[in-house]
Amino acid sequence: MTFEWAKMSGKGTVYTYTIAHHPVLPYFEDKVPLPVGVIKLTEGEVYMVGRLMELDPTEGGTGMPGESTFEDEATVH
Repeated sequence: MTFEWAKMSGKGTVYTYTIAHHPVLPYFEDKVPLPVGVIKLTEGEVYMVGRLMELDPTEGGTGMPGESTFEDEATVH
């Protein structure tokens, strides 16, 4: 199997998600409850896992459009 780097749009749909109620690191103590999900990218069978920044859990989430963004959090260990 051969792998290579490829540019992706970062756009896709929410494949699945959950709400984390307990912080796994001190950095997240003031951020819970926290939606965490899997985004299926439009480029094919590529999935990204991370925090869902603008998801309102009361309005659903699976199937909604999403776009990946990145934060430089140098203080997270």
